Amino acid sequence: MARANDGAGKIHIRRGAGDWKDIGLRFAFGGGAVVVCYLLSATIFSPTFAGIFAAFPAVMSAAVIITGIRNGDKDAAQVAQGAVAGMVGGAACVSAALAWIRHGGSWAAALGFGLMVWFACSLVLIRLFRGRLERKDRERYSSSTGTGTW
Repeated sequence: MARANDGAGKIHIRRGAGDWKDIGLRFAFGGGAVVVCYLLSATIFSPTFAGIFAAFPAVMSAAVIITGIRNGDKDAAQVAQGAVAGMVGGAACVSAALAWIRHGGSWAAALGFGLMVWFACSLVLIRLFRGRLERKDRERYSSSTGTGTW
């Protein structure tokens, strides 16, 4: 997929012939890492220690690698920044699910609640990151053009 910004802040996605190759590579990297982590966690006798491998950033690794190869460092950095939001959201998800279970809720309801917390937290962080980057861009532009305010 190729992305193009139209200048008005809208991103247009163009699909190309390399899409299926990208999907296959992401599946291989991400899926392979998940399988290795599962095998490690299955051989470790402490469920808590095995949980560390449940949080391995397999999808993030695959996404950053493929994006970096296809689109360069800048896009890979943006994917990594989104992954930061997702991982912080992941910590919030696990914390919310654990609290739900400890207060007598079922694991299934805890999972559903935790995923909602993950999504909401991740979206809030992405909005905060974007606002911060936009402010930095405006400051950089105003200082380079001499139109800054005193």
